[in-house]
Amino acid sequence: MWCQRLVLTLWLMIACFVGGLQDFGFVSSLQPHGRPFKLNSLKDSLPNIQPRARRESSRRRVRRKHTYNLKRTPIRDAKNRNALCLDGSEAVFYLSRNSDSKYWVVQLQEGGSCGTYESCLHRSRGPLGSSRNYSDYLTGTFVASDDPQENPMFSSWNKVFVPYCSGDVFVGRRGKDQNDYGMDMCGHFIVKAIFFQLIEDYRINKPGTEILFGGASSGGLGMFANIDYIEGLVKPAEIRGYNDGGWFTLYPNFGETANAGPPFFFQVLSYMFHNLWDGFVDETCRANMPKAEACLYGELVFKHLSAPVYVFVAQWDSYQLQELVHSKFPTMRLPPELPSEAEYLGKFGKNTHRSLRRVINSQKDGVFSPACFMHSFSGDNLTSTKQTLACEIDGKTPYKAFSEWFISNGTRGTYVEEPLDIPECNPSCCSKLCIKCRKPRPSVVYDEPTPQTISGNGASRLQQSVVTIWICAVLIYSFVFWRDVVLL
Repeated sequence: MWCQRLVLTLWLMIACFVGGLQDFGFVSSLQPHGRPFKLNSLKDSLPNIQPRARRESSRRRVRRKHTYNLKRTPIRDAKNRNALCLDGSEAVFYLSRNSDSKYWVVQLQEGGSCGTYESCLHRSRGPLGSSRNYSDYLTGTFVASDDPQENPMFSSWNKVFVPYCSGDVFVGRRGKDQNDYGMDMCGHFIVKAIFFQLIEDYRINKPGTEILFGGASSGGLGMFANIDYIEGLVKPAEIRGYNDGGWFTLYPNFGETANAGPPFFFQVLSYMFHNLWDGFVDETCRANMPKAEACLYGELVFKHLSAPVYVFVAQWDSYQLQELVHSKFPTMRLPPELPSEAEYLGKFGKNTHRSLRRVINSQKDGVFSPACFMHSFSGDNLTSTKQTLACEIDGKTPYKAFSEWFISNGTRGTYVEEPLDIPECNPSCCSKLCIKCRKPRPSVVYDEPTPQTISGNGASRLQQSVVTIWICAVLIYSFVFWRDVVLL
């Protein structure tokens, strides 16, 4: 009797051991598509790892060939060309060279601007105002990426990335001796010096050369101001531009009286443009506008540009709604919390659509404008960029629409959602800023049952409970078995 029970106990222990192996992931029956747990995957998140050990670990990692593709390159004779950052340091650019290609991307960095002495002084002590601590290499993003998965259209092109260190949306022409704040605001001179150097070193002004010139936010404004001037420098090469999130409209702030002249921010812009920057804008636009600074607004400068351009702009530009607002006016809350805010946003979105009318009807230009609360689609923040570049209109993402425009020479690639009376975001760009999303189209429901898998914390809890049951069963059976042996 006791021999049979001993054999049964051994069998139960073996079954428990095999079940434990399965439950701990050696046989992934519960997680057929999961990754096996590795202890060293926590290495970089442990708080007691020494910095040196962390650096050594990062050196051992295999890096993709597309990372750190841009190399820091000095601007020759930068001081004499007035290519200087806010703090007087010499501006630089980053280059990814492909000697087999005659196509070039020139991307201007985003980064807002500064209007007060304190904000400009603070800016001059960091990377948006000084080149002193720039790294030797950078990884390009969006059209400056060398990764064909991320950037299939332009990955093999030559890339130039221009860091933004002048605080003047790339239009300034005023050195510290003439600047009210005693700082160098020479963004136009930086752009000009870089293009002169590219012409001298790589002959980018030869026939057959194509150039894509643009940027996000302040970089987009810099493109509008400089592109026709640059087009004159690089002829007979062809140049096209893109503006991502740099399309602002002359629309009053929330709480500001409408129809009372230009918005209050226009006065602030006028001061910066004339007293700090001595701003450079498109020359044809300047000749036809009563005030030159108006040429920084896309809807006013667009009709004067000869170079084809593509515009990315959300129906509700969150930067204009929340940042380009004087302290005397309330800041728009996104999502809106009052009926008056929702009503204002409905009118704001319609005004954005109205401002794009010329671009929509153009035969050479294009635009991507979804019903979203956002600013730029391809900024430096890679986390938000992953979400914004996934936004869709009629199944087209911003990058795909842009590529379609580029390939078709402007005959296709325009995707614009109709304005709404009440904010209601496109579901593909829904975020914490949205009040609600449009209902997505119903998906097809299959009657065929699908196998269920357990993953994550639920799988872990199930594994622990199964192991506990096995252990309890062994202990109970062992207790009964040895009690019977003693009684015998």
